[in-house]
Amino acid sequence: MAKNNYFVSVKPDAQITSVAGEVRAAGANVRQTLDAIGIVEVEADEALVEKLKSLAGVASVDPATGGFQLPPPDSPVQ
Repeated sequence: MAKNNYFVSVKPDAQITSVAGEVRAAGANVRQTLDAIGIVEVEADEALVEKLKSLAGVASVDPATGGFQLPPPDSPVQ
């Protein structure tokens, strides 16, 4: 089965290092932890996503879509 990249959002009251360890123990490959924003980037099979969502310190698991678009410089602040 093909592996995809996901962003695991960590609950505010959870320790990111502990969540990253739980995610790794569940079978995902931890690519990086972004401590400042509470995100763990992982590579995992799609079938593993529901298991990751059920971990105690996980707020959400979202696909890493590969990019984002900033608004033009002259757009109003949102």
